[in-house]
Amino acid sequence: MMEGYTILSLLLCLSVPSALANDVVRLVGGSSTTQGRVEVYYDGSWGTVCNRYWELEDANIVCRQLGFLGAIRQITNAQVFGAGSGLVHLDGVECDGYEASIMDCPRSAFGSVCNHDQDAGVMCLTNSFRVREEEDFDFYQREDMMEEEKKEKAAAYEGSDAKKDADLMKKDILQALYDLLAELKHK
Repeated sequence: MMEGYTILSLLLCLSVPSALANDVVRLVGGSSTTQGRVEVYYDGSWGTVCNRYWELEDANIVCRQLGFLGAIRQITNAQVFGAGSGLVHLDGVECDGYEASIMDCPRSAFGSVCNHDQDAGVMCLTNSFRVREEEDFDFYQREDMMEEEKKEKAAAYEGSDAKKDADLMKKDILQALYDLLAELKHK
């Protein structure tokens, strides 16, 4: 029986490697999915990242881990996205810029003496083709459309319920897979 779980876990890991890696970091409190307070999942709970030594290189790693092109800027003022709650998991993060995950960056030991007034955040550079199919943007290929019309259509899609529903469904599926793997690991 355990052999079946091992094979299932292996298949899930091989089929969605980036999804599992991305599911250990999230942005909270922003006005869009491209910005927010940085939170990481560690030891069964979500926690924040302290802004001590928080630089653009660190923000770039978080944004790229989430599938964006990079960071527009790092946020060191917790008032921008609101203070988190619970634990502060990471402190003294000092990424070199080549890491695949914020968890790969040099840092202080897990846990922190920081408080939530020092929570770090990011504003990511969006890549409009990141989650969407190419046919969703076929209007960009049409020469008969004016630039303003293209911008209006893109803006309408960005704020649409269809996009929000798709993003939420993706996060729910990834969270369920992550929870399943965590449960199987503990058995």
